[in-house]
Amino acid sequence: MRRHGALMRAQETDTEYERFCEFNGGMWRGKCRSVLVDALRKEASRDPQCDGRRYTSCVKASKAGVDEALSWDDEDNETVVSLKLPPGAVTGDFDGSFSAEHAAHNLVSASAPTFAAEAGLAVADDERVRVVASYDGGGSLARVAYLDEVRIGANARVNGAAVADVGDVFALAGDWKGDATIRKPGRGAVNVLKQDLELHTDGDRLFRALTVYDAAGDAVQTLESFGDVATASLDADFEFVVFRDVGCCLVLSRGAYVLAPLSIERDKAFYIEAGVFITEPEADLPGGQQLPISIRGAVPDENGDVEPDFSESKRFLSRSVRLYSPDRTLASVTTSYHQLYNS
Repeated sequence: MRRHGALMRAQETDTEYERFCEFNGGMWRGKCRSVLVDALRKEASRDPQCDGRRYTSCVKASKAGVDEALSWDDEDNETVVSLKLPPGAVTGDFDGSFSAEHAAHNLVSASAPTFAAEAGLAVADDERVRVVASYDGGGSLARVAYLDEVRIGANARVNGAAVADVGDVFALAGDWKGDATIRKPGRGAVNVLKQDLELHTDGDRLFRALTVYDAAGDAVQTLESFGDVATASLDADFEFVVFRDVGCCLVLSRGAYVLAPLSIERDKAFYIEAGVFITEPEADLPGGQQLPISIRGAVPDENGDVEPDFSESKRFLSRSVRLYSPDRTLASVTTSYHQLYNS
C-alpha cells in the first residue's frame, strides 16, 4: 500500500530492494485461498488440497537474497515449501510490495515443473496479500493462490487500510484512475505515467478497458476486451471470467484477483497481472487519510474557473503487471495505484 509514512521511510532507504527486505522479512501468519484452473476446458474449481489451510511463513531477506520456509499448521510444522531467490529475481516497490518469478509456490511440491509468477502487495503496515499464478510443465495455467498474511505480533487492520470485501464482478464496476511506475530488470524505475482502468459488467460479461497516457497527459493507447463470466460450482468462493479474445482469464477471490493467460505459448509475449482492492479507513480512525489521490486534468466549472478533478472515494486498487518477452524473459514490471472515480 502506498502510504505516506511508507514513502517517507522509502526516501531514507538506499534501494527498493532494501525496502523489500525491511517490510517482508520476519514471521508471517497466513491463510491460503486456492483455485484450480482447467485451461483446456476453460473451467475453474475450488482446490480442496490447499484452499482454506492456515500456515506460518518465515522470510529471511537480506543482501544475499530471499530464503522462505512455509509450513502448514496441519503438517506438524514440517516445511513444505522452501523458496530461495537471489536479489535480482525480486522487483520491489517503495512501499515493500514486490513481484517475483519462481517454481516453488505451487504450494504442494517444490520439485514439480512449475512456472509461477507472484505479486506481494502491501495493504497495511503489517499486512500483505500475495497472489500466485502457477503454470504446469506444458505451459497451462493450473492454480491461482491467494495468501492473506499478517505479521506475527502485529495488530491486524489497526494501522492501515484493509482488503475490500469484493466477491463478485459487480463490485469491480467503475472508473479507476491511477498512476503507474514502469521498472526494467536491472535498471529500476524508468517511467512514471497515468493509467485508467474502466470496468463494467451486466453479470454475464465483464468489459475491461485500460487507457495509458503520455507525460503530457494525453491518452496514447486504450486496450479493450470482453470477458464471459463463468457459472461457478456450488462450493466455489470466487469469480471466473474468460477473455476469449485475448486468451486470458480473471480469477477474483475476496478482493484479490489474477488476470493471466490460460496458456503460455512459445514465441509469444504475455503478461500476468495481479491486483488487490482496498478500502481506506475513515479519517478519524487509525490509518485514515493515508492513501494518495490521483488528480486528473483540470475541468472548468460553471463560471469558467479551472478546478482539479479528483475523487473523495475511499476505494482503491493496487495492481502489479509482469510483462514477458516471447522467450519468457522478464521485460518490465508495472505497478500502479488507482482510486475509484465513478461506480
